[in-house]
Amino acid sequence: MFLLLFGHTYGQDRNIDSWIKQVDSLRQKHQLKIKEYPGKTFVGSLTGFYFNDSLVFINTLTDGEEAGIETQYYIKEGLLLKVLTLTAHFDSSGECRT
Repeated sequence: MFLLLFGHTYGQDRNIDSWIKQVDSLRQKHQLKIKEYPGKTFVGSLTGFYFNDSLVFINTLTDGEEAGIETQYYIKEGLLLKVLTLTAHFDSSGECRT
């Protein structure tokens, strides 16, 4: 059994990083309004997180037989500030494929 995770981030700015920490803190405290479209399916989901009626975070999940991708979008005042992509590959044979 083998699990391989990849991640990549874009954007290196203190103001952006501060905003991301704030959004993550609000998410952990369940203080954001959540809207799913059209709801989670067997292949993935699209979820928007709102603070004071403003979209601040989008999370997408896409599942496959041997891999999954989670993409997180951080948004402030309608502008995309940062994208974080996490990819997981699962291979039960112990060999890694990219």
